[in-house]
Amino acid sequence: GPENPVIIAPDALYTVKITGQDIGLVCGESGGKPAAFKLVRCRRDGNATLWHVIPVGEPGQEAGIYPVGGGDRIFVARIAG
Repeated sequence: GPENPVIIAPDALYTVKITGQDIGLVCGESGGKPAAFKLVRCRRDGNATLWHVIPVGEPGQEAGIYPVGGGDRIFVARIAG
């Protein structure tokens, strides 16, 4: 949840399994900086999709991960630092 963000080291990637819909990134106020993360579709696993969440921003930046079609936030990711 928002009070327990997933912390990802700048040189690491985090793989998440999402059932059903595609996911998208909603970045908070970035102050003109580029997005904090890149989402890369890894592979299908039955009715789920594995995604890599790859830090591309600055340490401390965070973003919410949401279903593409709208809906509740799935989790928040933050770059360690």
